[in-house]
Amino acid sequence: MKPYDIICELVKDKFRYTSEPNVKNLLPIDKVYYGYGMGGGVMPIVFEPHEDYDGEGYETRCNTDDNEQRIIELNAVNEDIDKYNTWAREKNKAHTDEVFVTIPYDGKVYEEAELKLKNKYYPPIRKHTLWDNSFSIARPYLSKPPTELIIRTIDSEELYHQKERLGENEFIQKFNAGVFAFIQDMIKMERELGAWGEDSVWFIPNKEFVYWFSSQGLDVSKIEHFIFTDEREKDIWPIGSTYLELAYEARELVKMGDYENVGDAYQYMADIYWFHRKGNPVKREQIGSEWRKAKSGGRIPDHLLDDDD
Repeated sequence: MKPYDIICELVKDKFRYTSEPNVKNLLPIDKVYYGYGMGGGVMPIVFEPHEDYDGEGYETRCNTDDNEQRIIELNAVNEDIDKYNTWAREKNKAHTDEVFVTIPYDGKVYEEAELKLKNKYYPPIRKHTLWDNSFSIARPYLSKPPTELIIRTIDSEELYHQKERLGENEFIQKFNAGVFAFIQDMIKMERELGAWGEDSVWFIPNKEFVYWFSSQGLDVSKIEHFIFTDEREKDIWPIGSTYLELAYEARELVKMGDYENVGDAYQYMADIYWFHRKGNPVKREQIGSEWRKAKSGGRIPDHLLDDDD
């Protein structure tokens, strides 16, 4: 992962993604959990489709300490989730289209039961992540420490292999040094542009990281830091699926608590998908535009308007 993507994960609060991550809250990590997530071991893998779906739900037990087996089993469940999500998108689109097909335009007032309108919405299912790395965040020295332990989890194969290979102290030092190197690059850029000062978003994080290294008796210049790379590949939003369906899925993620607002969810969809073909990016603005057009045309089911922006 790119260092800025890692920073966004380290400063996230309740939500996975924010359009303006609170970088001023960035702190080093001080503990790494070995294994998958917070310790690995045997865990349940659940597939719970809507009751209207033809396929049945199930729960399996997976030994997450076996990387090869974990990937096989999680990918198998994720394939079922992909099939369900495709089915859900098609059903949601069909139900939305049916509203316009079934409404008679004869001037009469009809009850909803008479029109036989179908207003069901089938929510997508979140796929299982493959390489969960969990870290605890160090206590700050410039502000009041939190009352509880803060854990952050990052899905990254690159980090997973590094933390399993290295001892805890070496991994933490190299990880923090890698993030600190990015902070120094940002400070250098701001200085060159005449923008560096106490109002910089990197001012407090810089002090926190310097304090952490000093308090550990470490010379950061002598630590071979991680060079983070961008390993994420975008998926392709299927041909035949629309921008409106992207908006539906984004808003469902807001309902599930993954994102604080629809703007952030739209940006996430733009970050992870190509539109119909590789190289053709999803445009965040167009997701919102298609939603607004559908809303103004009365094409949005009422229950999806609750979290409208």
